[in-house]
Amino acid sequence: MSSRIISFRPAAQLWRRLPLQCKRHSNRGCLLNRLHASLDPRQLMGVYWDELRQLLGMEGLRWEHQGLCQQAQLGLQQGWLRVYRLFLGDQDLGELALSRSAPLQERELLLLEQTLDLLIQPLHNAVLYQQALAAALRDPLTGLGNRAAFEQALLQELELACRHGMPLSLALLDIDHFKEINDNHGHLAGDAVLTHVAAAIRGQARQSDLLFRYAGDEFVILMRHTGRLGACTVAERIRRAVERQPFSHAERELPVRLSIGVATADPRESADGLFERADRALLAAKRSGRNRIHWAEPLAAECRVHA
Repeated sequence: MSSRIISFRPAAQLWRRLPLQCKRHSNRGCLLNRLHASLDPRQLMGVYWDELRQLLGMEGLRWEHQGLCQQAQLGLQQGWLRVYRLFLGDQDLGELALSRSAPLQERELLLLEQTLDLLIQPLHNAVLYQQALAAALRDPLTGLGNRAAFEQALLQELELACRHGMPLSLALLDIDHFKEINDNHGHLAGDAVLTHVAAAIRGQARQSDLLFRYAGDEFVILMRHTGRLGACTVAERIRRAVERQPFSHAERELPVRLSIGVATADPRESADGLFERADRALLAAKRSGRNRIHWAEPLAAECRVHA
């Protein structure tokens, strides 16, 4: 199985080389029109895959874009393999691997690369759109997800946890005495503290955890497949990392501490209900001395809210 990676960029004389591009499937519109119909790269790959199966008998397609953390896998990869690194100008459009039991002949390779010419511009549009969406859901200071991203993810993760009977925990983190840091040392110091804490959260959280800056000096972690013990373990690891890691600004060392409220979802609890319990637990941690974790007790049966 050959897997050599070929850098692919669209041909300058695209339209002269593809006089027959719209003759196939005329009742559904030409391939180019169908590729331009979606800004979701995975849907776009589905359209392209359908064309390659009919045109060249391809048996496997895998596309991956590391920057977007997106991929599409269709069919089975076996036998002959051709891997392309796709670009339009300097824009990386990901890696595309195509496979078939029998190797493509020279005429078939030419036809394949003509279809790639058609794929490049729609894929470029889709990648730029997805990058814009990702930027709109990211906090520019810390690089974590923002409040809109959190609210979207909370609804999705709570629905999945309830559907599959898996635990889901939420940790709400707040920087102790953050207003005093801003008032006494300025907003540049405050921003530096926020990026410092975000880096500690990212460094101590697990790969499956979803991380967000909620507002101001508040951060949220959504922990999939995680109950009370696991959630409190992750929260304590983050609290200790922030407490033990020195932070200095303008040659002055500033103490940075976290208070954390943790709640584990009830199967019949709403997204707002879960967040409110974590918020109350955070308030309890603040009132009991700060720089600590407080776990929210489960809902009483009579207080459960149907989602």
